Amino acid sequence: MSSKQEIRTASAPPPVGTYSQAIRDGNRVYISGQVGMDPKTSKLVSDGFEAQADQAFSNLRAVADASGVSLDAAVKVNIFITDVNNFA
Repeated sequence: MSSKQEIRTASAPPPVGTYSQAIRDGNRVYISGQVGMDPKTSKLVSDGFEAQADQAFSNLRAVADASGVSLDAAVKVNIFITDVNNFA
């Protein structure tokens, strides 16, 4: 029997579509992708890569906190960028 639980927090942007911010299944938490969107305005924080990256990680941290885990316990993180010049 599954123990799946949906995780939601107003401290991160709401999902746009049919997915959850995160799902807890037992002692594992699967967090959905986040972008550099301000949770209060639902708009990108700026056109700048660094500001958007910082906001995306703040959003990830907020969802992790809401699920009772820390990003220090992350096993895998995928990062997608649209400009290879931002790779460094």
